[in-house]
Amino acid sequence: MSGDCQSLPVSLPPEVVERLDELVGAEMFGSRSDALRYGARLVVGEERVERLHEQADRGVRATYVVVDSEVVLTKGTVDGGVCSSGA
Repeated sequence: MSGDCQSLPVSLPPEVVERLDELVGAEMFGSRSDALRYGARLVVGEERVERLHEQADRGVRATYVVVDSEVVLTKGTVDGGVCSSGA
């Protein structure tokens, strides 16, 4: 974890903590924190994809793919969080 990360206290239901511990025990993640960081990246990536879908529904055109939970624009531009055709 890099030094510029921010620590956040999190309260989770016992069954979620138990499942996280199982994933760590199965060596799918190195720690609970690793699993939670992965989940947070997924949430952020899904939100970006949803925003791009909404923009596409409004007629904004761009081509993108998701790579490692990050939205990568392959055609068009993103300015200030808004996708435009970039023509």
